[in-house]
Amino acid sequence: MPVFNGAALLERSLTSLLRQTYQNIEIVILDNLSTDATREICERFAVEDKRVQYHLDTRQRITHDAANQLAEFARGAYCFAASDDDLWEPSFIEALITPMQEDPSIDLVFCDCMWIDTDDVVFGRRFLNRHERTTLGNGPFRFWWTYLMRRNVVPVIFGLYKTSAWRASIPFKTFDISIADVDNLFVLKFAAQNKIAIVPRVLFKYRYRDRDIKSLANVPDFRGKASNLNLYLYALRHQVRFTNEIFAVLSASKFSFREKVLLRLRVIYSFGIQLLVKYWVSRLHTALINRSRSNALSMKLSSMRSAHIIQQWKTSTDDQFSKNN
Repeated sequence: MPVFNGAALLERSLTSLLRQTYQNIEIVILDNLSTDATREICERFAVEDKRVQYHLDTRQRITHDAANQLAEFARGAYCFAASDDDLWEPSFIEALITPMQEDPSIDLVFCDCMWIDTDDVVFGRRFLNRHERTTLGNGPFRFWWTYLMRRNVVPVIFGLYKTSAWRASIPFKTFDISIADVDNLFVLKFAAQNKIAIVPRVLFKYRYRDRDIKSLANVPDFRGKASNLNLYLYALRHQVRFTNEIFAVLSASKFSFREKVLLRLRVIYSFGIQLLVKYWVSRLHTALINRSRSNALSMKLSSMRSAHIIQQWKTSTDDQFSKNN
């Protein structure tokens, strides 16, 4: 669990994890130099339950670098990424670990999930539709074919992994300043190399926050220039970079020649859909939810995330940012 200034919701998440019916777990927390009460909360939980391991980082890291670092602390045969504000059903780990124990060839099992607001109220619909619940667990080609259109790592990336498979698929590759689609690239890379299964039940609750590209308005390169046109032009450049990264993963994969040709066409098609349809639908969806469910805490969480992006941008040692911008 990487965390930065997560005091507002951290206790709820840790309590949810410690109430799992599968008790043989270890919760490893990497504190990204928080300035709120995060450290006190984590240290209290670590004293009360020896399954909680708290580590204070030595420097600021970009989000995905924190995940790379956490892989070094994992000691069990299985692992999963936990956010400091999400919630899990008590049977989450037990339900996901069972298929992996029955079939050792499986490297990742994930389940379906639903949104929750800052008051833990479930809203919206299930993340996966019926077609996705069937195809995403039905082999690498069908996974790619479906995933290239949905391009949403939730809930896939929050599933249960074989630790060895997770380590073999990192590090996360950051390819521009937004840090967007880094996790999508990871999921595609993982799916091309490993066997994935799905438990089609809602066992995970994903906290809603404003993750719209509009948060880039506070990043130094965009400050004072975040008009709709500039954001869209940035989204265009970003999608070109992301598409090139997907092609690189596809070229290095074990897909057959015919499958690679079909998937390349699918990538190009999804690129167009992303920019012409999904970008605007996503902006509208975010605006509507923010309008209907805004409160002081959600605004605080959103501003904290923007502040963290700025800090990550300032302190990152990844020179790919400067090369690509």
